[in-house]
Amino acid sequence: MPRTPKRLQFLVRHSNFKVVIGLSLAANLIFASYVNVALPYMVTRTLGLSNAMQGLAEGILACGSLLGAILVSIRPAWFHLRRIPMLLSGSALVLLPIAAGLLMHSPTHVLFALVTGCMALAAGMVQTVNITFLSYEQIHTPARLIGKVIGLTNSLCMCAIPLGQAAFGPLIDHCPMTLIIAGVVTVTLLTCVIARLAMKPDE
Repeated sequence: MPRTPKRLQFLVRHSNFKVVIGLSLAANLIFASYVNVALPYMVTRTLGLSNAMQGLAEGILACGSLLGAILVSIRPAWFHLRRIPMLLSGSALVLLPIAAGLLMHSPTHVLFALVTGCMALAAGMVQTVNITFLSYEQIHTPARLIGKVIGLTNSLCMCAIPLGQAAFGPLIDHCPMTLIIAGVVTVTLLTCVIARLAMKPDE
């Protein structure tokens, strides 16, 4: 009878690691996938702006992620496992002003500022989540399993992004963007509530 790999045994025994992996998957499957598909679509199709403006939006998004990483390095005590659901929920709620701007038919320059600003802020928050996850795994995983556990987590997250993008492509073509944003926010919030309830004091 085949033996269960040690890394899987370790993850099964430690419930918080299952929560970490679940939230990592949610952050990449839902949020990262949505942003990767929705940002270029909204800038070039919804707003009708040029490729240069699309490049500017991508640059602002990258700056948001970079600032999130810098914030973790400056204030590491702010970021710990039990705060992760709140941060991930915040990254979803930050998308709501975009939906409000679309519903109110705001001017193009206002919508561009909302899309790039809100998505950059959300990307920064998700970046703090990803770094906190990685730090948690490094601290709480036995030395002999660190590479295996982190490799497994990263592999799952890398697989989640293209799956999410494949799902959001048809959704964006056939559903209003406001409805998609509402769905992203709702699913993310429910995931965070479940994760928060499932968390236990660190073993």
